[in-house]
Amino acid sequence: MSKLSRWRVLLVGLAKRSRFRATVRTLCLILPCAALTLIAWTPLARADEARYITDSTSGCNVWNKFPEPNETVAWSGECRGGFASGSGVLQWVENGKPGERYVGEMDHGKLNGIGTQTRNGGTYEGEFRDSVRNGHGKEIWADGKTYEGGWLRGMPEGLGTLVLPPGKIYSGHFEHGCLFRGGRLVTVGDTTTQCLLHGYGSE
Repeated sequence: MSKLSRWRVLLVGLAKRSRFRATVRTLCLILPCAALTLIAWTPLARADEARYITDSTSGCNVWNKFPEPNETVAWSGECRGGFASGSGVLQWVENGKPGERYVGEMDHGKLNGIGTQTRNGGTYEGEFRDSVRNGHGKEIWADGKTYEGGWLRGMPEGLGTLVLPPGKIYSGHFEHGCLFRGGRLVTVGDTTTQCLLHGYGSE
């Protein structure tokens, strides 16, 4: 391995550390800074680009955190700077079949603002931030269960009300989808074990 190649391998490892910038300044004394920047940041940029999926019809890019094979997307709204923006309808297609559907606001290819998301037989209507449920919203599951209240990073958080069929109501302060009421633990989007382990939602 050449001396230059050894430096490149070392640089990739150092890129993961918090003192990366200071290391780059030091290495610039040995290798051209332009070359270091290209080696360090190009893979990161490509990784971020890989998180987007492109509507083949409009050319609009949409954020895709968990890419799956044989999936496509269609966006009916504006395309600002190459990214889905404004109000419109976002339809996912998986293996040729309609999947998740979103009707609402987007910004830079991500769900941002008020919208309605339908997937797996359930519906969520409320606020989003960077394609994650964040703010106030209501979800109705296919089995008839409902939750309305606060959301944070995709999980019920804060004051909320959970209604379980045939009509049992649990209201209170949810923490990471967990709530203890009347000696019973109820969960939304989390397992009982995780709630107990971390002490989420305890009375």
